[in-house]
Amino acid sequence: MTIYDYCAHKNPHGSAKVVASFGMRPIKDVDELAKQLAFCAKRNGGEVLRRIVLIHPDRALFEHERQLKEAKKLSASGNEEIRHGLPESDALKQELEKEKLAQQERERLSQKSESESKLLSQNNLIIGGVIVLGLALIMKK
Repeated sequence: MTIYDYCAHKNPHGSAKVVASFGMRPIKDVDELAKQLAFCAKRNGGEVLRRIVLIHPDRALFEHERQLKEAKKLSASGNEEIRHGLPESDALKQELEKEKLAQQERERLSQKSESESKLLSQNNLIIGGVIVLGLALIMKK
């Protein structure tokens, strides 16, 4: 099932409006309406797709996904303030808090691995020095 079929079956009225807005006379049969939507998209491209998103039956799901992505971008930039009319729901707050904790954990692990690598290089340098001194003493005797 294509997006055109899905929209035509779940929202025939909205699909008919999209088809009519591009100068076509909408057909009442939903299968034919889906074909008209596909034809409009093929002929007019992105504008039809933007209008299909507006009439899509699962538009609320798309909007929720967009809000989560925008909230993650805001938290990643260090800005804890929620802008542009995003709802401050408990689920969104929890998602932001989880992302913040994950970022802090990544930073802590990064610092830990840096300090461990410095210690390893220092230990290797000391061991190398001891070996060189040992060889020097052996060669002198």
